[in-house]
Amino acid sequence: MKISDNLLNKLILVTLAMAILSWIAAIIFMGVLSRSMLYTLLTIIACAIFVFGAIKFLGQRSYNTKNRSLYWVLMLAGLLLALWTYSKIGRYWAALILAVVELVPMLLERQQKVNEDRRLDIHLYGRPQTDADRILRATQATNMRDYASALGLNYIPAGGAVERPRATSQFASHLTCQHCSQPQSAREWPANGDMVALYYQKEPGRFSLKMTCPNCGKDWYVVWDQDPGPFLPLS
Repeated sequence: MKISDNLLNKLILVTLAMAILSWIAAIIFMGVLSRSMLYTLLTIIACAIFVFGAIKFLGQRSYNTKNRSLYWVLMLAGLLLALWTYSKIGRYWAALILAVVELVPMLLERQQKVNEDRRLDIHLYGRPQTDADRILRATQATNMRDYASALGLNYIPAGGAVERPRATSQFASHLTCQHCSQPQSAREWPANGDMVALYYQKEPGRFSLKMTCPNCGKDWYVVWDQDPGPFLPLS
């Protein structure tokens, strides 16, 4: 089942909150049941190891595979240490629930970054790019601007100003006024405007671009059902 970006963002926030609370509950639960400072300390250490690996993992983009395996190993080591401590008090089911709750937001976050890179690839290159494609293009770059573009990053010149990206569209220059039916072109367009379903109407929508016809002077709107991304000047 395809999950929309808005729903995915909400799921990530909810599952991350549950993941944080589950470690707090796990430490308290262990201390109450075991009545042992040693097992409680081991659970705290397991939490620290997992959280460190998770933070490093979430800080990577989908094309960056450096040390990714190490971060997964750290998260797995934290969960295994928690499993071992819970095995001492015979609560395997608690360790299983903890593992599931912790891993779900990691997988959702990874899927979100993959989706972001896919949209960027289609916007820039017209087709999805694999990790190998991005790395190959980066190694073939002859300047920092091309290197950053290959990896989906903004290039920051020596002066420190961020180079603002520009949008491209096959529809923006072929619009039709909804009042007088005369042709019209847009000066700006959403980053993902061509990849999200759009339609024209006389009233604004949730995600819309206001157009003023130069012929009849009336306003009409290009409307998207889902968030098409930030509005950028057309190249």
